[in-house]
Amino acid sequence: MKTEKVTLSRGDVKTVTAAEILGNKTPAAATPETPEIKPALIKVLKHDGKYSGARKAWYDAIRAYDGKTVDAFVEATRTPEGCPAKTKNGTCEPPMGWVGFFKREGMVQVLNP
Repeated sequence: MKTEKVTLSRGDVKTVTAAEILGNKTPAAATPETPEIKPALIKVLKHDGKYSGARKAWYDAIRAYDGKTVDAFVEATRTPEGCPAKTKNGTCEPPMGWVGFFKREGMVQVLNP
């Protein structure tokens, strides 16, 4: 058992064990590793969306990511160059908003494997 010399508040030096330092408490058990989280996948349920304008542009973009991860879709469409349809002031809407919209419409499903 490992011992260590410690200086007490009165200036005395005493040799103690690790158990004495810990107050006879055992060290906390190592926490188990968190399980690996698999990325969510996009599954297009209907390929015949009757959309026009920005909705059509975003629907075409999400159809291109059928079977791919949501993260890949978001990263590709987040940048101004990858944005399928810009707003009137030239910005790109959040891609996750469109994922949610098409989920509510029943056009796509997000699978968590």
